[in-house]
Amino acid sequence: MRKFRFSIIVVFLFILGVSVKGATPAADEILQKVDAHNFIANDLEMTIRVETYNKNKIQSPTVMKGYVNHGAMAMLAFLEPDNMKGRKILIKNDDMWIIIPKVKNPIHVTPSQRLVGGISYSDVAKVKFAGDYNAKLIGEEPIAGLNSDGTNTDTQTCFALELSAKEMKQSYPKVMIWVEQQELLPIKADFYALSGKKMMTAFYTAPKQWNGKTIITKMFLFDQVNLSKHFSVEYSDIRITDGLQN
Repeated sequence: MRKFRFSIIVVFLFILGVSVKGATPAADEILQKVDAHNFIANDLEMTIRVETYNKNKIQSPTVMKGYVNHGAMAMLAFLEPDNMKGRKILIKNDDMWIIIPKVKNPIHVTPSQRLVGGISYSDVAKVKFAGDYNAKLIGEEPIAGLNSDGTNTDTQTCFALELSAKEMKQSYPKVMIWVEQQELLPIKADFYALSGKKMMTAFYTAPKQWNGKTIITKMFLFDQVNLSKHFSVEYSDIRITDGLQN
């Protein structure tokens, strides 16, 4: 009888262990994993290439050097096109200033102002969600993503998270984001204005191994107001630094 009871306990613990192991992670945990796949070092620099498409015709690209300090984007320095070269955007929390050569004083800009073509500063500079949004897991949904060349991926079951801004100063008060269930990589996100209107849809792609982890290195952004426009934002030449380099 004692041996039988012991066997029952072992089976129960095994079932319990399997259940815990296969349990759905909490919404906050999923969102933190999503952030980790975007940037995984406190201080780093990268090249950011933004391509604008109007009716699927590519326009002149914008190339910047991006600097991350203490886990947040701190500066964007323009490299291309020539008429933007030398300009810098300084970022501190939700405040941004653009520095223009030969102009004495920095010009204050907001994260929602247009950077190029129709894409906003926050669309490029936003590297983390968890600090600014509360997350709610609303279920699972089949979602098709995009490959790095813009073609569709196969549909996969994703966690669906609803993000609500902790403060109304965020460019997008509400975000819906879909996350694949194996590595918790972001696949797709919809960004909404305060009115509830969908403003932008993002697809996250081109995952690569860097510094021992998987990071997202490209986004496709589809303007939901001007449907003829979409953008690609690609991150390359990523390296860890000792802090902001001027």
